Amino acid sequence: MPDGRGKPIEALPGTGLFLLFAAGGRPDRVALREALAGHGRGMVSFDPASVPAPDAQSWLELLYDGLTFDCLGLAPGPALALPARRHRLHLDAGGDDTALETMGLFPGPHCAAAAHTLPVVRAQLALGLALAGKFAGLAQVVWGPSATAMAPAFFLRAVEGWLGGGPFPALALVAYRLLDDGALASSGLAFFTGQELRIAVELASDPAAATRLAARLIHELVAAPSIREPRDFLAPGGQALRLQPDDGGTLVTVVPA
Repeated sequence: MPDGRGKPIEALPGTGLFLLFAAGGRPDRVALREALAGHGRGMVSFDPASVPAPDAQSWLELLYDGLTFDCLGLAPGPALALPARRHRLHLDAGGDDTALETMGLFPGPHCAAAAHTLPVVRAQLALGLALAGKFAGLAQVVWGPSATAMAPAFFLRAVEGWLGGGPFPALALVAYRLLDDGALASSGLAFFTGQELRIAVELASDPAAATRLAARLIHELVAAPSIREPRDFLAPGGQALRLQPDDGGTLVTVVPA
C-alpha cells in the first residue's frame, strides 16, 4: 500500500482514459471491486476509506502488472468534469452528451512521469477494458490525449486487438483531420512520440486511404525513437515515400520520395 495516500494524484485530462455513463450509472467502490474480482492482473491496491481520507468514497487506487492507476469520479462522490471531445467515433450524432457522468483512470504517482510510454498505456487501457465490459450504463469512452470519444464496442475491439498482439489502435488513440490545404494531420500522436504526423496533400486526395496510411505509420512510430533525419520507406502498395521532420522536430511530414 502506498504511504500517506490521503488523496489521489491530480487528474490531468491529457493523461486520462474516461468512462462516461448515463446519468446515475457511475459505479461505486463496491461495484468496481466486483468488476475486477477474479481478473488476475488487475485489482484494487489501495482503498482510501481505510485511512480514512478526504473524498474516500470517490476514488480507488488500482494495480495492473505492478503499475498503479487512480480511478476517480466514483459514485456517490462527485463526477469528474466532462473531458474535451473534439473527435467522435461510431457515436450517434443525436443525444444530450452533456447529461453524461464521468469517471476516469489516470497513471498514479509512481508512473505518472511515464504516462506516455507504451507499457503504462497498455496497462491503463487493459484496466479500462476490464471495466468497460462490466457496466451496462457505459455510453462513451474518451481517450484524453487525442480528445477522442468513441462507442464502447469500438474501444473494446480496438484495445482487445492490440493487447492480443495486433496493431497499435491508431484509429482509437490518435485523431485525424483535413487541413485547409488538403493535407491530413494527426492529433494525439505527440503524446507518444513528441511529434505529430502530416500526410502531404499529394498523398491525401483520398482521406480514407490517407488515414489508413497514417495508421500503419503510427504503428511503427510509437515503438521507435523520434524521427530526427529524413527516412525513406515503401508504402504497402510499393510507393516510395519519405518521412521528413520539420517545425523544429515536432512534426513529421510524409511526402513522395
